[in-house]
Amino acid sequence: MEQLLANLTPKRWELVNRLAKEGMLSIKKLAELLKRDYSNVQSDVQRLRENGLIELSDEGSVFVPWDDLDIKLHLKRAA
Repeated sequence: MEQLLANLTPKRWELVNRLAKEGMLSIKKLAELLKRDYSNVQSDVQRLRENGLIELSDEGSVFVPWDDLDIKLHLKRAA
């Protein structure tokens, strides 16, 4: 969970939200829509894929594989 939260930067969260809104997109088109450099978007896509937040289609487009995301955090109490 810590890794997931550490990897969800504001720009990556914006990327996930754009994919959820637009649907399946090429990384090139996604970079254009986000007005970001292709290589930076590609790097963010890879990191988000590693964390299971987005997926890659057989055609090479990326997409969000879910409609809702529920995250539960269990906090440890101090001793």
